[in-house]
Amino acid sequence: MTGRGTWAGPARVRGAVGAKTPIPEETQVSKSHPEQWTIRQVAGRPDRSLVTALREFATTQIADCGGPVAIVAPPLRHLAGGVQLCGPAVTVWTKPGDILYVLKAADLIAAGDVLVVDGGGRPDAAVIGDIAGQALAGLGCDGLVVDGAVRDLDGLDVVGLPTFAVGAHPATGSNQGPGAINVVVQCGGVTVRPGDVIRGDASGLVVVPKEHLAPVLAMTTAVADRERDWRQAIAGGASLPAATGIDDLISKLAADRAGWRG
Repeated sequence: MTGRGTWAGPARVRGAVGAKTPIPEETQVSKSHPEQWTIRQVAGRPDRSLVTALREFATTQIADCGGPVAIVAPPLRHLAGGVQLCGPAVTVWTKPGDILYVLKAADLIAAGDVLVVDGGGRPDAAVIGDIAGQALAGLGCDGLVVDGAVRDLDGLDVVGLPTFAVGAHPATGSNQGPGAINVVVQCGGVTVRPGDVIRGDASGLVVVPKEHLAPVLAMTTAVADRERDWRQAIAGGASLPAATGIDDLISKLAADRAGWRG
C-alpha cells in the first residue's frame, strides 16, 4: 500500500528516495574508498525517542510513506539472530573480505547502534562471525547489516544479534585493510551515512536519513492509520477493492485513458 491513499504498485525501487527531498547520490565506493584508513566518531545520533517510535512501524509502512526513504535491495536479507532492528548506523567500509576495520568498529559502538558494513557484496569471504557478534551484543548493538558475507550463523543465533547479510561463508579473507569507520558507504545499492537510521524486519531493510526522521515518522503514521481504516472496513464487510479505493482508482484511470483516446 502506498502513502498516497490507494495501492498503486511498488512505490520504491533499489536505491529510490522521495522525489521532493532526495538523498544525494554518492560515488560507488565499495571496491575502494577516498577516506580509507579513516576512523571517526558518529557525528551526532538522532533523538532516541524518534528512533524508538520508528521501531513501532513495519518496514513496509515506512517504505510506503512517500518520504525520503531508501530501500535496501536483495539479496541482502535476514540470516541470523532476531529479525527486528532499528538504530543509528555506525558505518564501516572494508576492502571486500577484509576483517580489520570491521573488528575495530566495536570501539565505536554505543547502545542502540546498528553496525552497517560495506563489504562490496563479496560472497566468498566472511567479514564477521559470532565472537565479534557476541562482543557487539554485549555493547548493546541493536543489529548487524553486512553487504557481504558473515559466518557462524548458529553462534549468531545463540547470541541473538539481528544479522542481515548477502550470504554466509565459513572462511574469512584477510586482516590487512584498508578500511574506514564512520564514512559514507553503500549497502544494498543505497547510500548510508553515519547516524542514518536503519530499520529491519522480516520484509527487509529501509534507511531513513537522520535529518528527515521526524517527517518520515509523521508520514508513516498516516500510512498506518490508513491501513487500520482499511482493515476495519474489510472486517465490517467491505470488499478489498472498495475498502482501499481501488474501484474508484480504476474508474478514474479508465476515464482518463478514454479521454486520451478521444
